[in-house]
Amino acid sequence: MTAVYKEILQYIETHIMDEINVTDIASVLGYSASHINKIFNTYSLFPIMDYIRRKKLYSAANELNTGRKLIDISLDYGYETPAGFYKAFKSVFGCSPTEYRNNFKNGGLNMQIFKEVKEHGHELVLFAHDKKLGLNAIIAIHSTILGPAFGGTRFWNYNSEGEALFDVLRLSKAMTFKCAAAGLKLGGGKAVIIGDPNILKSPEFFYAYGKFVDSLGGRYYTANDVNISTTDILQINKATPYVTGLPSVGGNPSPFTARGVLMGMKAGASVVFGTDSLKDKTVAVLGLGSVGYNLCEMLHNEGARLKVFELNPDTATKAVQQFGAEAIATGDAFMSTECDILAPCAMGAVLNTKNVKKLKCKLVAGASNNILFDAATGDALQMMDILYLPDYIINAGGVINNSMEFLEGTYNLEAVNKKVDAIYETTLKIIALAKEKGINTLKAADNYAEGIINSV
Repeated sequence: MTAVYKEILQYIETHIMDEINVTDIASVLGYSASHINKIFNTYSLFPIMDYIRRKKLYSAANELNTGRKLIDISLDYGYETPAGFYKAFKSVFGCSPTEYRNNFKNGGLNMQIFKEVKEHGHELVLFAHDKKLGLNAIIAIHSTILGPAFGGTRFWNYNSEGEALFDVLRLSKAMTFKCAAAGLKLGGGKAVIIGDPNILKSPEFFYAYGKFVDSLGGRYYTANDVNISTTDILQINKATPYVTGLPSVGGNPSPFTARGVLMGMKAGASVVFGTDSLKDKTVAVLGLGSVGYNLCEMLHNEGARLKVFELNPDTATKAVQQFGAEAIATGDAFMSTECDILAPCAMGAVLNTKNVKKLKCKLVAGASNNILFDAATGDALQMMDILYLPDYIINAGGVINNSMEFLEGTYNLEAVNKKVDAIYETTLKIIALAKEKGINTLKAADNYAEGIINSV
């Protein structure tokens, strides 16, 4: 973690009850706003303003147990009305401030855990701790109906154990749907390690975590996720065979994720434009990480015209030079740029009921997880006649690649590519189901996945 990032976090912590914006942080710390954004996006799971919003809400949550009035707490943390505070709070915690307060009155975090597990339908939630190594981890197994649970391990310095629990429950449930829709004989699982990866990582640390995974005896297989590298996976593999993403087998899943997104995008294009050819179609790609950049290369080879928004200026320049892409200067400008297809490939929850009104595209298809802020956003896109391709349907290529390391006995690249390419047909099924039932495509994808699970 860089000194600048620590300075930013310290400033936010100190001024958490004030109105904070990037310009003020940059002015006080002596850096440009673009540099602040770049540093924060390098190390953070959330964009800086989203992080500040969440940090304020977690600070507010800590005050719910003090007996203070909800209206006073909401005003202290910048919400002009209780209704606005309630809505923001529920989007992060999955319950209202009143419900959150009552949960703690009736037994504290333990009651909240059981409530969340019951609501999401999880089979098992395990907590691991090693005081000497500083290991604190949670593994959530949502379902093993179709097969062993599968999902990556995320290493993140969460604001609280409650935030980590919320994340792992949400992500593991999403993995159940993703695996089912992809036709994999797997259930959904996920793991989170709580803490600063820049401080805690060591071979001994990952060996201890690997033993934790191993204790489940193959009921859960893990893989890399945020802040978990190939080197880390190799260390975990020394303690357990129940790990995928090994460089000697399937390797980097990013190209397969991009390939799946491309297949979904072509299927969507066939419905919206009457042809699955992307030649001369303008595709706006948000985020040029490993998956986003691979997708740009594939789109360029398809003859598409590219627009890109990337906080790292060097990466953006590279895309301009290599693919003839047009670089968009700001995130706001990106949302309103003229294009045929919008492809969010960075952080999730980038589209909401307000900003979708700016969109000037006919198709949304990206690699990000949870692109839509909520279900209402899916309805808003449908009303605008913009076709949304559910992210967990079209971004399953990486999961398919990693799962084939152990599902088929022997890894076969040809078989992997064939299964990833089948995302094309799955996407068409989702679109047809949505049309048949008169629902948005996100609801159709959920119905499709649930149908597969319930048929067993």
